[in-house]
Amino acid sequence: MVPIPMPKLLNKMKLISFPKKAASLFAAIHLEKDLFFPVKTYKDLPTDGLSLITSALSKMGDGEGAILQILLQPEGGGWQKKGYSYMQSEKKREADPEKATYKHDPKKMESIDNKIGKPGFKVAIRVVGFGAHVPCCPTSFK
Repeated sequence: MVPIPMPKLLNKMKLISFPKKAASLFAAIHLEKDLFFPVKTYKDLPTDGLSLITSALSKMGDGEGAILQILLQPEGGGWQKKGYSYMQSEKKREADPEKATYKHDPKKMESIDNKIGKPGFKVAIRVVGFGAHVPCCPTSFK
């Protein structure tokens, strides 16, 4: 593969311009729990995650558009240590008959163990939508 010089690459890029009277909507996705808790993977979803995004984008009409940005950065091992510590404290609590509540799900513990055994990434997902009339919660972005 031959790298493309940056000036030639920039010349080929098309700038996105918002219509003059466009309304816009911004959304960012954030995790609700600590990093070591599992999120659904493509194996757990009933349909392909990318098809959900392209389906939402295909519902846009004339004069509407969207920008999807996904940023990834390698994460250190601190989140894995927190996950390991969480698992150890749960196991220790369940081993003590006086403190045992048996509230944790064995599948959840297994998925945490599986996740902390792999490298992690900081991820930022942002979406900007625009159009002549963008309501507060467009159905395209639900």
